[in-house]
Amino acid sequence: MIIEDVEDSPWYSWTKTERSVGQRFEFVLDMKSHGRTAALKVKLKDYLETVNEDIVAQLDESRSRRREVEVLNNVISHYAKQIRIADARRLRQIQQGLNMQIDTDEQGSAFVVNADYEIAWPRLLLVLRKLGFNVKDLDKSNGLLFVNYVGMDAGWWADLWGNADELSLDKKEYRLAVEGLGSKTRIMFQDNESNPLPLEIINDIYTPLAEIMATDDLDI
Repeated sequence: MIIEDVEDSPWYSWTKTERSVGQRFEFVLDMKSHGRTAALKVKLKDYLETVNEDIVAQLDESRSRRREVEVLNNVISHYAKQIRIADARRLRQIQQGLNMQIDTDEQGSAFVVNADYEIAWPRLLLVLRKLGFNVKDLDKSNGLLFVNYVGMDAGWWADLWGNADELSLDKKEYRLAVEGLGSKTRIMFQDNESNPLPLEIINDIYTPLAEIMATDDLDI
C-alpha cells in the first residue's frame, strides 16, 4: 500500500512537505473445516516512510501493531459494506416478480423459474406461504422442502383473483425438489414418497403459482 501526501507549510515559509508511506502487509485467512467461519490475520512485513529527505524504514512493535489494526479494520469495514450492498441488491431481486414455465423431461413435470438458485429459493418460500403451504422442514444445501398444504387465506386469495378458490391439491404433506440450473431454477412438486405429481395436477396449480411468483413486492 502506497500513500503519498503533499502538505503546504505556513504561508510565510513558502515550502511544501512531501510525505510518502509504503507498507507491505501479509494476510492469512484460516478457514474452519465446515467452511462457515474464518479468522483473518494481518502482519506488517515492510515499512518505508519518507518525509522530504528524511527516511523511516522501521517501526517499533507498538506502532507496527497500530498499523496492522488500522489496515485490518479498514478491510473489515470495506467487506461489511460490500455485504450490505449485496444483501440489499439480493433483497430487491427476491421481492421482484419472477417468470416461470412448465418443463417436462424423463424425471417428470416441473416448474422452471427464471432466476438463479440463491434468488429462487427464498422467493419460493414466500410464494409457498402465500399459497397456503406450511414449511415443516427444509434442506437448502440439497434443495429439499417438506411442506403441508393447509389452504389459502381466503381474504388474500379473493383480493388477487376475485374468488376464494384454492389449489387443486389435497390438504396433506408434499415434498419439493429444488435444483439450480445456472441462471434458472427447477422446482418439482412430489408426493410424500418423492413421486412426481401428475402433469394434470401441475397444470392445475401452475396459474396461481405463476401469478404469485410474478407478483412484485411480496411481504417478507
